[in-house]
Amino acid sequence: MHSAVLESGREGVGDMQSYCQTRRTGLCLCLVFMWVMTGSVKAGPGDVVINEIAWMGTLASGNHEWIELYNNTSQSINLKDWVLEASDGSPSIVLEGEIGPLAFYLLERTSDNTIADMAADFIYTGVLSNAGEYLLLKDADGNVVDEVNCSQGWHGGDNDSKASMERLHPRIDGSAAGSWGTNDGITRNGTDAGGSPINGTPGRMNSNYDISLSVRLTDFRVIPVVSGLSVQWKTESEHGTAGYYILRANTKEGPYQRVHQTLIPAKGRAASYELIDENVVHETVYWYLLQELDQEGNTHDFGPVHGIMRLKTSAETFFCGNFPNPFNPSTTIRYRVPELFSPSRMAVRIYDILGRELVTLVNRVHEPGEYQVIWDGRNAGGLPMASGRYISILYHEDRPLAQIAMIKCK
Repeated sequence: MHSAVLESGREGVGDMQSYCQTRRTGLCLCLVFMWVMTGSVKAGPGDVVINEIAWMGTLASGNHEWIELYNNTSQSINLKDWVLEASDGSPSIVLEGEIGPLAFYLLERTSDNTIADMAADFIYTGVLSNAGEYLLLKDADGNVVDEVNCSQGWHGGDNDSKASMERLHPRIDGSAAGSWGTNDGITRNGTDAGGSPINGTPGRMNSNYDISLSVRLTDFRVIPVVSGLSVQWKTESEHGTAGYYILRANTKEGPYQRVHQTLIPAKGRAASYELIDENVVHETVYWYLLQELDQEGNTHDFGPVHGIMRLKTSAETFFCGNFPNPFNPSTTIRYRVPELFSPSRMAVRIYDILGRELVTLVNRVHEPGEYQVIWDGRNAGGLPMASGRYISILYHEDRPLAQIAMIKCK
């Protein structure tokens, strides 16, 4: 099946290897080294998070503090020159190495003996205040990737039992007090320098992990476009989601097969997605499932929804034309919202032949049906436009659907 995901791609190892085959070995090694050092994945907000904080230390010593990071993505991320620091500048920890996909990264203070039976990914110096800290995790360019605002006091953890502060889910707001809890003293991992159990879960899922904080779907639909069937979905939140697959069948009952083999990565926040299924036959009904893959490797299905590619999925499907044409001073543009669209936001915008937007005539939620709007031949500033050729474009949820040409005469 052929499909197109409307997301930007990135060059991979294969491209670099092919390039190197045409160059001398020494140059190849240099280029590969440079490529590895810069990393193939640039992290965005929430891709790596502060997942657990032992600000109180361990039963062996209150000075044996440790911090755990978690990678929310399905790819390794280079942490070289990343900084984990408090807003007042102390501590300020410059990181090294990389964090694997959906993996943990353990920082131990001063000594690797803080958690005696577990190797640290990084040893740091500096102390966390028992009164609270405002922690910032920044990438090598200084962009904030995650933050935990406990400047008015820690959101969890216990100094007496030395129980760690655990994030309820790695996809939720790290600065919200409700996003954190205290280790339950039952689900634990590791031993301290004195041989006592760590009242925390370094390198493991947190004891208070809330699996119910999963994807919340607000819309899932199929819309015919010129190139095929557009499968669209919107999420309100994506706290436990690794990504998505779209599955298709010829009947509602199935069987369903994946339209694409590459996981569409979740954005970790409220987001909109679209996948164009180009391998469709006209006048045939197709059924689609949205399959969520969570970070534990489980799948959850949403739907099904269905769509059909008509023989004339073109400008005439959405535009009913404009009259008069040519026109002066105004023309009435008629357009159609198909039943499959359900209530959705439509917009009509006017452009000149250079592609410059002149005015938005309408931009609101429409029910299915036929509509019309008048263009008075003026731009958004109220200035009359010269005679010539203009383009009217109809948008659905900010995506262009169809266009018609209009001529303003003298």
